Amino acid sequence: MAAPSSSIENTVKLRNAALAPAAIGEFALAQGTPAAKDKSVSMRGNALVSPVGDSLSKYLEETLRKELQAANLLDANSATQISGFLVDSDVDAAIGTGTGHLTARFVVKKADSVAYDRRLSTKLEWESSFVGLIAIPTAAQNYAFLYKKLVGTLFDDPDFRQALAK
Repeated sequence: MAAPSSSIENTVKLRNAALAPAAIGEFALAQGTPAAKDKSVSMRGNALVSPVGDSLSKYLEETLRKELQAANLLDANSATQISGFLVDSDVDAAIGTGTGHLTARFVVKKADSVAYDRRLSTKLEWESSFVGLIAIPTAAQNYAFLYKKLVGTLFDDPDFRQALAK
């Protein structure tokens, strides 16, 4: 799994949205979610582990950080803070069609007041080879893309934009 990076699509969304800078709060596994969901996902018997603290919730945090940074909207001293909880995460490198899904809860606080609290999900399908040497790296790449896609879904949410409006 590659280290998180920003995407041009999300950077453009943020720059065009006239948002105020925000700080990143804590990202963790949602309460009641098995701890194994934060450690890795399995594809045809191969474990995919986050390069960010061996934690998929921290991978989500770093993805958001990179996106805000690329749009010049990251401010560690901001009174507005975005935090989150990884609710569910899965990938399947099945023969024929690979699938992945990701669910997280995002919370925006402004000076100790909750301005936004929403659970968001995204999913993805791709053509998956019979050959594991092709299917597994393809699934890993698509799984990592799910994090950018989920953060993009957050940026598209009008209530999130309102919470971060200048």
